[in-house]
Amino acid sequence: MEVSAIEVNGRKNSFSDLSQLEMAHYKNIAHELPALTMTERQVSDFELIINGGFSPLTNFMSKADYDSVLDHMRLTDGTIWPVPVMLDAEGDFAEALQRGQEITLRDTQGLLLAILKFNECWEIDHQREAQALFGTIDGAHKGVAYLYQETKQVYLSGELLVIAVPAHYDYMRFRSSPHELKNILRQRGWQKTVAYQAHGVMHRSQQALTQRVCEQLNANLLLHPMIGVSSDEYDVRVRCYERILKTYPNHHALLSLLPLAMRMGGPREIVWRAIIHRNYGCTHFIVESSDELREAQALAVQYQQQIGIEMIVANEMLYSEKRQQYVAQNDLQEGEVQLTISDAEMVECLSAGRELPVWFSYPAVIEVLQKAYLPRHQQGFTLLMTGLPCAGKRTIAKALLLRLRELTGRAITLLDDECEQGTAQLGLVAKEVTRHGGIVICALVAPVARSRDELREMVVKVGGFIEAYVSTPLEVCEKRDAQGRYNKARAGLIRQFAGVSEVYEAPLAPDITISTEGVEPVEIIEAMVKRIRLLGFVK
Repeated sequence: MEVSAIEVNGRKNSFSDLSQLEMAHYKNIAHELPALTMTERQVSDFELIINGGFSPLTNFMSKADYDSVLDHMRLTDGTIWPVPVMLDAEGDFAEALQRGQEITLRDTQGLLLAILKFNECWEIDHQREAQALFGTIDGAHKGVAYLYQETKQVYLSGELLVIAVPAHYDYMRFRSSPHELKNILRQRGWQKTVAYQAHGVMHRSQQALTQRVCEQLNANLLLHPMIGVSSDEYDVRVRCYERILKTYPNHHALLSLLPLAMRMGGPREIVWRAIIHRNYGCTHFIVESSDELREAQALAVQYQQQIGIEMIVANEMLYSEKRQQYVAQNDLQEGEVQLTISDAEMVECLSAGRELPVWFSYPAVIEVLQKAYLPRHQQGFTLLMTGLPCAGKRTIAKALLLRLRELTGRAITLLDDECEQGTAQLGLVAKEVTRHGGIVICALVAPVARSRDELREMVVKVGGFIEAYVSTPLEVCEKRDAQGRYNKARAGLIRQFAGVSEVYEAPLAPDITISTEGVEPVEIIEAMVKRIRLLGFVK
């Protein structure tokens, strides 16, 4: 969807006041300009910049604002702003730019979204940003890991000329810009609007919490889930939100999707979300009470007057078996039995084919979840068989494929080192086959533990994952090496070869360990099938 040179959702395009003729000129020469492809996160940030969700930001941050945000949680003009909103790029791309030069910003499909008049760039101090934003430099923290692994070398800043808004094709009835949503709230006559974001799928506990808050405040509710990065999980959440919406009194609750990419920024992120909810027209924001969020609550309450939105610290609602209703945690009587189910327990219950109790969630929500989390024996799954070269992985994989095909009647895909693709590329194939209910057997050396973990992380989002370690000793593998690859590697004729020139990191806790010494292949296959059955992936 293209936009005029006048405004985008109430916000004027930059480059001051270009005429339609000048806009047409920029679109005509765009293919001649250096191009920067934005990530999904950057595209979602861009959308919130141009639609007013990140007001007062009108561009990706300058270095002065970036430094001020890290050090003081404020923009250079003194406005509270806790989280950097940045445009990162490769160092060699930035080095070739001159101040005032124009570059195009495109989405992952190549669609032209904007032209940036380049002003400055600077090298990123990843550790400094991690410490300021997350309070740690430990790469085990997911936000820190993203910063270290996904963010490039430099940040760019400059003035934006908006050419198009990011395109969306799903749930259009639930997508409103701040300008549009404020009009809806005004038309409904809502004086108080409470924003709420659940961490995952909403159930009866969260419904009871939000209903209680709205009744206490005589307010209405905006369910405002973050969907800044597309995934199967967000689709499930939205469909569940749509059904939860029907449990509230008529015209007292509204669902609107927020194109915000989570940063996992702790207390700073809570303040940031409060600012964004305010920009969408909300007067209150629910912050759930817990020991983990205590610092976030304190920070949010500290700045609420400056932000212009009131924080509501709400106690978790728990199900009382005695009263057969949800009760605020601080209202539970001594000895009163409380029932709760964690997200992990919910997924395990669904994967095992068991029914979720009605006290926990609504039948319409449970129906959505049952379709999303099939019983384990109906799910697609990937079995990664890893071990040294010549350990016997491929021989076992081929035999296992035939046995599983006999037992399940399902299509099975074999991926191995002969595919001449890296673990990451094969992982994408495995994920897609698994997503659609297929079985994948990967017979790979995959010597680096981290690459195997990344493969697991990719696949478990859409199905099951089993890691099998073929633990054949190095000396046995060398004896089986008919092509002499181990000797060639030692002679320097092969650059990388696990066990010789590249260290093989054996799995520490595989789901299955296979020893091939002195064991008949049939015994190995039957032992593996037994283990796969125990894991629930085959009946």
